[in-house]
Amino acid sequence: MERQDALTLAALPLLGIWLLVARILSMLTPLLAPWLSYLLAQRLYYATPFAVYALRSGGGAKAILTRLGFEASYCMNVVRRYLTLPLRPHLPHFYIVGFPKCGTTSMCTYLKQHPCIDGLDGLPYHEILEKESHFYVGALGRSSTTSTSAYRSFFPTIVASTLARVRHGNWLCFDACPVHACLPHVPARMKAMTPNAKLVFMMRDPLAAVISGELMLRDLGMPLQWSTLGEHDLAGDSLAETEEDSAYWAAVEKLPLDEPLPADLMQRFYSTTDPRPALRAAKYADCLDRFLRAFPKENMMFVDFADFVAQPEATVRSVLKFVGADAALPAYAFKPMPPGMQGKPRGRTMHPAVKQRLRQYYRSSNLALQQMLGRSLSWFGEDV
Repeated sequence: MERQDALTLAALPLLGIWLLVARILSMLTPLLAPWLSYLLAQRLYYATPFAVYALRSGGGAKAILTRLGFEASYCMNVVRRYLTLPLRPHLPHFYIVGFPKCGTTSMCTYLKQHPCIDGLDGLPYHEILEKESHFYVGALGRSSTTSTSAYRSFFPTIVASTLARVRHGNWLCFDACPVHACLPHVPARMKAMTPNAKLVFMMRDPLAAVISGELMLRDLGMPLQWSTLGEHDLAGDSLAETEEDSAYWAAVEKLPLDEPLPADLMQRFYSTTDPRPALRAAKYADCLDRFLRAFPKENMMFVDFADFVAQPEATVRSVLKFVGADAALPAYAFKPMPPGMQGKPRGRTMHPAVKQRLRQYYRSSNLALQQMLGRSLSWFGEDV
């Protein structure tokens, strides 16, 4: 047993009191400092604009109470983590970096079955905030994306890491926020924060990812003015990059580490009027190129969603091996879960004409990805 772990075990009673007091104080915060609850919520909504629409569901008093309850519980979670920040020295050993709608939630759940792996210390009843920090896109503030202490607050305490090492000989933590893969400023910040981290990228047919993402946003209540469902949608110039658009995202990529994120960044990424940010997010080659300029390729693993669906256990075990967890540990057992993501959205499908346009749109990106990886993925070879 390492000396630090021995000291932590000896101090467990005091640490337990500290954690308990922090929890009690955090529960009082929304009542004693409602302004803090509001401030933290506004920062979160900057990073996740879709959350505002989701919390409006139902309308009226119910929506107001739901939003106030969510903001209070989120405030309690953040305050509790900051009150115990000295007990949180960890940054992620690895990331499930992306991509959206490619099985990252299921992979996250499978990995946390391993007794040596923990995800975020997030909201346990909230699917997104339980696994996704949204840290690099400003969840704790536009100027906080390079703060080591702020990022440490997301991860478990030394109590969790010590107990895992004592029982099983190892401990790892990770962040699984697929939006991080799509924003051009993230690789440089991720490299500065965790230069030796392992990166797992999950990918699927871009067309399937795009329609799945669109339907998710619609189901959350976002009033999208673009669609992939109609014959005349995404026609003509709607797919073409403008000079202003290209210049904006190039400037974001070059943003110095000490500068805050643009005020309109995430509203622009989750645009209700412009489909191009959503479409660009599935240009995997462009996104991966930025990470390959920041991290060595041997620190990256690329997972085909089709392989994950067909062979979930084998895929999960290969990821465990890659990140440094013992898949043969006696205390670990793979537990199959009901499939949460089928290959095709039920009842709502992409119009054939739009599909044809998008096949052409993604053709060069898919070819570049094939060269980049040196192998084929399940959707390569689809008719264009």
